[in-house]
Amino acid sequence: MGKTMLPGVELQLTSRAGADGKPIFYLETSAEFAALADSAQPSDYTEAFVRVLGNLHAFQRVLHEMHGAWLSGDLEAVEAVLPRTLLGLPVVAKLLLDDRNEAWLPKILAAIERPERKLVVAGAAHLPGEQGLVARLRRVGRDVRLIPAS
Repeated sequence: MGKTMLPGVELQLTSRAGADGKPIFYLETSAEFAALADSAQPSDYTEAFVRVLGNLHAFQRVLHEMHGAWLSGDLEAVEAVLPRTLLGLPVVAKLLLDDRNEAWLPKILAAIERPERKLVVAGAAHLPGEQGLVARLRRVGRDVRLIPAS
């Protein structure tokens, strides 16, 4: 029995921006992401796969919980779920969140300085915590307001 898949946030926003004639800028290229992923050790991937494959049903429940936390707009709820995802593995969190957030911050700050209106979109896991984008932006004196999904 299959499930109906809906376009994700990126595809929806890309389509809408294109229809409205608005430019799109990305915080990283696919090559930058691939280089970061390549920096992980094979044993890190083994640990991640073992964690997922060890209990697929539990992992699926955690993903549903993460989705619910994201929809609620509650960063504390998102942060509470993270340790039970693959992002609970320190090397995964460093590579996929912390290192990327650090690399993205100058790009976000440069975008903020541009005069036109802009929308910065990042995955929910990139927002909470001391290494998250919200805290990083606040540390450099930026006022951050989260807009919950309606």
